[in-house]
Amino acid sequence: MHEHYVKIEQRLQEQPRILFFSLDEAVVLFAPLVFGLVSRHAITGVVVGFVLWQIWKRIKGDGGTEWIVASAYWYLPKEISIYRKLADASVTVWRG
Repeated sequence: MHEHYVKIEQRLQEQPRILFFSLDEAVVLFAPLVFGLVSRHAITGVVVGFVLWQIWKRIKGDGGTEWIVASAYWYLPKEISIYRKLADASVTVWRG
């Protein structure tokens, strides 16, 4: 009998999935579809959802959503950033 062991740390960083899609991809894909169904424009919802999903996959790239969050910290001004309590990323030299 062959037993398969999975280390816990292998699964901690995985994103939640809906069907075959990660959670962020599923929202981008299915939100226009649901809106299209509700507004009786199902075909338009499918097309818009597919196009937005393709664009999101290109933006996200290989780095995943972690890359997008890190880019938001490094490139957005502190006034509009979601990381207002963290140190300002634009400061290159801190003097103590």
